[in-house]
Amino acid sequence: MKRAGNRRGQATALTILTPVRPRWHLWLRAWFALARVLPLQRWTLLRLQRIHFARFALVSRLDGRRLHSRHLLFESNFNGNWHSYLEAFCQVFPKGMWGLWGSAWGWPGVAPVKGFKDWVERNEFEASHYWSAYPEATTRDILAALDTEPRIRALAQAAPDMDPERFEAAWADLVSAAVRAP
Repeated sequence: MKRAGNRRGQATALTILTPVRPRWHLWLRAWFALARVLPLQRWTLLRLQRIHFARFALVSRLDGRRLHSRHLLFESNFNGNWHSYLEAFCQVFPKGMWGLWGSAWGWPGVAPVKGFKDWVERNEFEASHYWSAYPEATTRDILAALDTEPRIRALAQAAPDMDPERFEAAWADLVSAAVRAP
């Protein structure tokens, strides 16, 4: 889906709000509590290496008004396009998706993926404002920069005591490691 407000450089925003069937909020609360102690779901999602941010939350009020039923809010920022992200989500996190969105009215499941994409499109909101700190950077770029930064600091600290040849070799090693970084 192309929603102009949901794209900024390499990053795409996705916001889905779905009504939860009666009493399923109890299951979701238990799921959220378990996820805080057992980070298995988070590790599974991190394998995608394209997520900048993702969260699920239960919502019972909007703009100060009580909703007719509880809703499951999903917000995510990720690299790339909407279609490939949803397909990857279906491949990497199918059981988790059933555990979370299985509580929502109209949940079609993860297969076929087209049914899931259609369902997401019906429940998606366009961002009225979307900001990205590093719009041209992917998650991998940011992880590589975070990994490289302490090495640069260490080299800067050691540089005054190095002769030019030693510095050149250390700099080449640093650049080579940065290129190979995740």
